[in-house]
Amino acid sequence: IDFDICFLNDIAVANSSLLGEYTQVDPRVRTFLIAIKKWAKDRQINAAKDGYISSYAWVNMAIFYLQFIGMVPSLQCPMLMKDLDIVIDSESYWNSINSLDTAYMKWKLVRNVWTAPAAYMDTPISLLVYGFFEFYSGQFPSGLFAVSMKEGKIVVPKLASNKISAFLSIEDPFETYGSHSPHDLGTPADENGSKKITEYIEQSK
Repeated sequence: IDFDICFLNDIAVANSSLLGEYTQVDPRVRTFLIAIKKWAKDRQINAAKDGYISSYAWVNMAIFYLQFIGMVPSLQCPMLMKDLDIVIDSESYWNSINSLDTAYMKWKLVRNVWTAPAAYMDTPISLLVYGFFEFYSGQFPSGLFAVSMKEGKIVVPKLASNKISAFLSIEDPFETYGSHSPHDLGTPADENGSKKITEYIEQSK
């Protein structure tokens, strides 16, 4: 079993906790994320140090796809927080780690006011995986916009990342482009890595 160990990195703890909340939205989410991570690992395109993108970046892309089709909400959505009458405690350390906006909603609070479209009630994981490749091979306007799990929809201009790359810009959910510490998870993908990732996605749809 592969796993990461880190010390004194509370942003990583918050990221892991946020991903954990998304896996509670629907039983298929966890399996879907594992399927995408395994697909990338089998093709050896899940290591940032090798000129590709990390497994964490793949998970961000996968969750964003589920948000795009409406199967999961954005747990960082201000409008949803307002609907739930959730007031963020700005003094809480876990809501402002490293002076970033690290607040998000627990799924148990959201489940009573948010439901996925009925069309996805019985969608098999195999079809979700196919949809993921179809989405990133042709539907997502990668030349103009960035993947943003925080926004949960196609609204973040790619130019906001100040990135020059053939591959996607992938905004970290906490270290966003508008923050004092922007982090583009797609940056590690070099020219060769971007080409291979794109080819594998095209071949898999």
